[in-house]
Amino acid sequence: MRGPGYRAGEHGVSAELRHPDGSTEHRETGWLIGADGAHSTVREAAGIARRSADLKRGFILGDVAVDWPLTRDRFHVYFHASGLVAVFPMAGGYWRILASTPDDRPPKSPGLTDFAAYVTARTPLNPEVTDLQWSSSFVARESLAERLRHGRVLLAGDAAHSHSPVGGQGMNTGMQDAYNLGWKLALVVTGRAGDALLDSYQAERLPIVKAVVDATSTTTRVATGSTLVARRVRRHALRLFGRLNPVQQRLSNAFGEHLVHYRDSRLVFQRWHESPARAWNDFARSGPEAGELVRDAYLEDRRGPVALRRLLRAPGHHLVVFAADTTDPDTLAGWQAAAGEAMAGHGEVHLVTRGHLPPGPTDGIFADLRSDAHNRYGVRRPSLYLIRPDKYVGYRGDSVDFAPVDEYFRALCAGRS
Repeated sequence: MRGPGYRAGEHGVSAELRHPDGSTEHRETGWLIGADGAHSTVREAAGIARRSADLKRGFILGDVAVDWPLTRDRFHVYFHASGLVAVFPMAGGYWRILASTPDDRPPKSPGLTDFAAYVTARTPLNPEVTDLQWSSSFVARESLAERLRHGRVLLAGDAAHSHSPVGGQGMNTGMQDAYNLGWKLALVVTGRAGDALLDSYQAERLPIVKAVVDATSTTTRVATGSTLVARRVRRHALRLFGRLNPVQQRLSNAFGEHLVHYRDSRLVFQRWHESPARAWNDFARSGPEAGELVRDAYLEDRRGPVALRRLLRAPGHHLVVFAADTTDPDTLAGWQAAAGEAMAGHGEVHLVTRGHLPPGPTDGIFADLRSDAHNRYGVRRPSLYLIRPDKYVGYRGDSVDFAPVDEYFRALCAGRS
């Protein structure tokens, strides 16, 4: 496949890089990742079509110094018939102001007077802003690439999808793209998986980014709309957000993208049977399913408390063996050894027991004395959780059977050279 700027072949990509001074250089690489923004040169060169729309909403953005009696552990949003103003706490005591403009022609270089005018008109806050650190303006547009892979070219971030900043989803979505693609590409380039694995990047991420673009588009129109219908919808939504804790929690999870899942992916599966709760188990919690984001919990080792999230920070997969009520040291040692064989160099093993740490060496063994981790993962008997490098559950089973772990890695690495 040929295109301006690069040439892709069966075994690699030859790219021409053009520098600001007009000079050019040629580079050879195995894969070309287009993470070059909404106006992606890589996407255009690859001939990947995209769906786009102009939301006709202008915004100004900037960091200012001002004395406001606002809590600095959250952002604050003010709605007005003419639009919205959102303020975000920043380092050094500054506040970032995001304000929608009445049309799609915002000033190119907004100044202090512009920000002060919107603060005055739409909020009860002190408009005497000073010390403008930087500012910019833009018109909200949305786009979605029709695919995320074309041979040896892949798209991520704004090159694959762009949308309004309302909802704060842009950076989170782009980082999730990178994480999802990164660990798969690492397996491919190191020869541990065939390049067919990269097809799962598009299969898992494209439905997610489409949902984000669609939801953000709707939210932007409602949040910035000045029609009577938009204002009524906005008032009704705000009443729900202000009164109902479940609604607030779901909104918080949506902003943090904690609800993103890959339950329908071919790369995840589970063999899990609900069983009666144990005396130490909260029956209401069933644990994250295969394809869902992991949960944090606090464990202990010989040195003291340790958060599960810290154990999962190391690159690679992680196999968590929950021992439940099993305390026999020989059984635990056998499980730990078998788990290491099943992982076959793909990552680390963590053995979590509800009892005290067994005698002797305890590397990789952790105590869950308050059953915090067992409860959060819905464990009622000895079970396995295989966690992907992007911190999603790849496999879970409510027995200590390591054959499915081997099955998972064989499917993951199918077609390797």
